[in-house]
Amino acid sequence: MLSFTFFLCASAIIASEGRRLASGHGDLVVRPKVQSFALSFEDSALEDPDDVLLTRIARSSQRCRIPSHHKDSEIVCKTFPSRMECVQTCVYGYTLDAGVSKTYECRDGEWSPNEPFEKCKPYEDMTVALGPGGKIKCWSNFLDQGPICEIECSPYEDKTAVQKRLYRYYAKEEWRPELPFCAKAGTGISLVAPPRNAVDGSDDSNFIDNDYD
Repeated sequence: MLSFTFFLCASAIIASEGRRLASGHGDLVVRPKVQSFALSFEDSALEDPDDVLLTRIARSSQRCRIPSHHKDSEIVCKTFPSRMECVQTCVYGYTLDAGVSKTYECRDGEWSPNEPFEKCKPYEDMTVALGPGGKIKCWSNFLDQGPICEIECSPYEDKTAVQKRLYRYYAKEEWRPELPFCAKAGTGISLVAPPRNAVDGSDDSNFIDNDYD
């Protein structure tokens, strides 16, 4: 069956350098963009509105640079008279070499470790392969859970149509409810070893299953 490969956490444009902030005291929170993607067998589109980036900017050390936003992490920084301390936490399904979170410190413009805010790498394959007749729209880059996708299938060969409904990724390529015939879990992307402090995304207490009846 022909298929299109859909990567849930596709690249977003990242600022080429961090934002320089004024000196003083305060906290800074840089949140990952919640991505929204749409794909059909005929066409694809990316929605990346600026208003999904929730960034609260406060004052910090004058010579310490931090990114204005980060596509796969939340960065929480606290500023002090002589230093800045930041904790980077990867979105669900991604990790750093040292685990899902890492602490950095900046003094006089020098970071320790000296290359802050690494790129997070996937340890779970949260991608979907879409086949003929399929349409999909997904929301991803959450800190505490996997992607949520809206999928529908048009009739194809001996398969009947499947109405639009929501599907949520849990763990180990498991989606609930089970994906319809026009979508397949996983595309064989390269993965790293899962961290010991991985987030448990199996709690569905806040998930609303809407089958669009």
